[in-house]
Amino acid sequence: MVVQVGQIFTLHFVPWGNAKMNADGSFSCQHGEIECTMNTIEACVIHYNQQRSTWWPFIVCLEAHGYKQTYDIAEKCATENNITWAEVKTCADGQMGKSLEIMYYKETASLDPPHTYTPWVTINGKHVQETNMVKKICKAYEGTNKPEACSHTQKRFAMAGSCYK
Repeated sequence: MVVQVGQIFTLHFVPWGNAKMNADGSFSCQHGEIECTMNTIEACVIHYNQQRSTWWPFIVCLEAHGYKQTYDIAEKCATENNITWAEVKTCADGQMGKSLEIMYYKETASLDPPHTYTPWVTINGKHVQETNMVKKICKAYEGTNKPEACSHTQKRFAMAGSCYK
């Protein structure tokens, strides 16, 4: 999707999902501790690599492993995408990673309407329930030079399934 229409939208990725903030300040994730760890790693990658062209391939690489994500896989994805793993790991294991996750928690908690599944997609600040995101992005785009993908928004650009709370 990013390759097809990336030049006409800004992607803001929030690595929080259906996680919860506990009373003691720790996090709990729907799919266990490793999901929380990978969320923090993704947050750190985004923090240290502001360009989508750098961090997005890392996210795609890591998420391709689904529930089998590990530190080793994250490091491999970082290396393949020229991301400094030592910097990311230091962030994820320290206060910076926790601070980033608190920021994403607050952002997610402030959604209106509140999210009920992931991925929770908004376009221009409004939640959309659309599986063909290229089609939705092209429809929302108000510019004059739409990319070729907007001419034929087939199902092949559809997003994967949702994960409910």
